[in-house]
Amino acid sequence: MLPCQWDYALIGRELAARGAPANAPLYAEWIGMYASEEFGKLAAWLREILDRAAAGAGPPERERMRARFMAGMRYEYLFWDMSWKMEEWPV
Repeated sequence: MLPCQWDYALIGRELAARGAPANAPLYAEWIGMYASEEFGKLAAWLREILDRAAAGAGPPERERMRARFMAGMRYEYLFWDMSWKMEEWPV
């Protein structure tokens, strides 16, 4: 879950800094939600949970955590890549 929340918070802030599009109110609302302080706090809270769990984990558990985090990041990348290419979900 963290890769998605972290990613959206970063993207939301970046897009908000560029200015919300006046001709796309739903997109502007999407940007506002993910750029919000509240959503940023959610992403930070999730990072803190993961950091605390990792601090108390041994090497094998940390490696499993790393592998799962990287899998989540790959899915996020593939989601955005699919969106950029306007591909459709095959299912």
